[in-house]
Amino acid sequence: MTYSEARSELSKAGMQVVVATVVGDQVARNKCYVVNASRITSRNSSGEASSKPAMELALSCYKGDADGKNTGFSAGDLGIAAVSVRAKEAEAARKWRATTDAGQKYCAERAASHPERAPEPGCEPS
Repeated sequence: MTYSEARSELSKAGMQVVVATVVGDQVARNKCYVVNASRITSRNSSGEASSKPAMELALSCYKGDADGKNTGFSAGDLGIAAVSVRAKEAEAARKWRATTDAGQKYCAERAASHPERAPEPGCEPS
């Protein structure tokens, strides 16, 4: 779930949203993934609970996997944010291969240079 979605749902439930931690800075905050949430209770100086309940969120704002030049998710990270970002990237790549001339050219070149490999998603013969 993205921060934008979580904030909307929590607001509907009458809860205040507090961002506790943020890792990464490669996407806008609204597109960051919520990787942890904890209900918190604020107290005033008299020790009484505040009137509005709150949820503390931890956000992951990486765009994709880390490599030699970019920060990002560890290759072994199987957390929901990493898996969600990888799935989104895989779908975008599949769509590019299936619907663009450059993607189809890539598929043809890959098939010619590696006929022993199965087609990548989006490169399947029609």
